[in-house]
Amino acid sequence: MSESLTDPGSARTLRAYRIYIMCRDTYFWMPLFFLYFIAHLPLEQVLLLESLYYVAVVLLEVPSGVASDRFGRRPVLILSSLGFLCSYALFFG
Repeated sequence: MSESLTDPGSARTLRAYRIYIMCRDTYFWMPLFFLYFIAHLPLEQVLLLESLYYVAVVLLEVPSGVASDRFGRRPVLILSSLGFLCSYALFFG
């Protein structure tokens, strides 16, 4: 059974998804990432830390897709949002 995009539930979901994407894609820490760590670590260690982060992002992309297929998209999005919240709390704390 297909749901119409004109149905009120779908419209509400689309509005909520737009807000979720906007909040998810505002990486407040990214512009400060390099500057913060360069104040506390040598350049080589900052670059190593950045490279570890980006390697982890690439390697965890497939398992998160598998988890999404197995457990559903919503639980994975909620879990990833909680992870973002924890990372912001650690960064600003």
